[in-house]
Amino acid sequence: MHNVDDRELNTIRPVPRSSFQYQETEEDHSAIFRYDYLRAQKDEHPRSHLNIHGHLDYDFLGGRRPLEEVHFPTGRIPIEAVIRLLIVQFEVPAATLDDVWMPVLTTSEAAFREICEKPLSGPESLEDVAAG
Repeated sequence: MHNVDDRELNTIRPVPRSSFQYQETEEDHSAIFRYDYLRAQKDEHPRSHLNIHGHLDYDFLGGRRPLEEVHFPTGRIPIEAVIRLLIVQFEVPAATLDDVWMPVLTTSEAAFREICEKPLSGPESLEDVAAG
């Protein structure tokens, strides 16, 4: 058995990638939206972005690509914000009363925001630009 001491519990470890998705059914192709985050940028897409799977009445992309392939840049999105979005905007029933889930999400999201802000795309620092 491994005992975890307080130092291990308070260690902040960077998350290399995360993805949160809301979908209509459990089938793979029913996603409505998805937030993606990659700590190390691997291509031209923003490190943190939103994909919307849907159709518009107006084809603003001129047929060049479907809306679901567009990567809208965002700040890094915590799971708490996605849970709040689902409860408030999509009216997904919460497992607890508002006076329970709201303060828990707010506190947890504040802690998240303190430790994980990074640039959305491009180099992480001026030193990275100079190193080029």
